Amino acid sequence: MLMRIVKWCGVTCLQLVAAILCIICLGALPRLFKGLQMDLIGFWNTVVFLGGKLLQPGEITYGFRDSRKLFPQIWIHYIETMIVFLSAFLLSLLIAYILVVWVLQRSHIKQKMWNGIFLTLESIPDILLILLSQLLVVFLVLK
Repeated sequence: MLMRIVKWCGVTCLQLVAAILCIICLGALPRLFKGLQMDLIGFWNTVVFLGGKLLQPGEITYGFRDSRKLFPQIWIHYIETMIVFLSAFLLSLLIAYILVVWVLQRSHIKQKMWNGIFLTLESIPDILLILLSQLLVVFLVLK
């Protein structure tokens, strides 16, 4: 049992390191090509530079003219996003609970009818729902 856990942890850590290295290499990929030639030394220097910058996350900046620190700014947007996600999740739970209670109070024939309606609504692709919700938000903002 212990060997299985150690093996799982080792494989997971190896996958994490490989994923981080791939992300760093993808971030340095534009430096690999200089015109129509490959610049391997510049690519390697960029990989080392990115690795060094990622080891000091407090120093990461964004923006060209007005350089700002990334992490004080990113936490603000992260918290706002998490509030929206959490409120949407709780609202969906409330709506689902109300719908289940409402449908269960109906007769057996009407329950089957509502099950068919909900099954049809489930088959609508998620992308279409996202598109319709974005269009609704744009419509409401423009009014």
